Amino acid sequence: QTGEAIARKLGNALVAPIVPIEAGNPENKYLEWGSLYFTADTFQAVVRDMTTSLKSQGFKNIILIGDSGGDTAGLKAVAQELTAKWNGTPGVYHIPEYYNWSQPAVPGGPTVRQFTTENGIPEKFDSDGIHDDYGLTSVLMAGNPKNVRLEQRIAANKTTINGISIVPKEKTIEFGRKVVEWRANIAVEAIKKALATRQSSQ
Repeated sequence: QTGEAIARKLGNALVAPIVPIEAGNPENKYLEWGSLYFTADTFQAVVRDMTTSLKSQGFKNIILIGDSGGDTAGLKAVAQELTAKWNGTPGVYHIPEYYNWSQPAVPGGPTVRQFTTENGIPEKFDSDGIHDDYGLTSVLMAGNPKNVRLEQRIAANKTTINGISIVPKEKTIEFGRKVVEWRANIAVEAIKKALATRQSSQ
């Protein structure tokens, strides 16, 4: 839902299909169960072909955002490659500011963890030893509580993340919507800045 929020705030944008598989090493025997990875070359090829398809349909600006750390380098590389190849028409922009869960996407940038703390949620980050945060789960629940198998978690007494309960669900969903809005605002500001910078250099 963050992509939709960004598009609505921009007012003249559409959301392309999401690439649900991140770049990584598919031969890594230590992958989490159920994980699927593209090699970096495959990931970039998929993004390159999708971007080229959008160019063929007449889009003037194509924005690449990723929500996994493994995707950042590939998105940046494709944006740079196609910008050079097409001489900036259409413009292809990688927006690193969007990926800001636990580490700042750019030096000194904000993170969802900071946002969580600033909203009075005393999460003990990483204390559960799993790849999850309250902010991340709240966003998933804002989309649909079934995204985190809420009923099964309640039945199994697994309703906390790093010391923070995700029930009642209404409270978690409310925070998730705040995170979506906050991240969308950051992304929109970065997109507008990137567009303005490119236009001023032409």
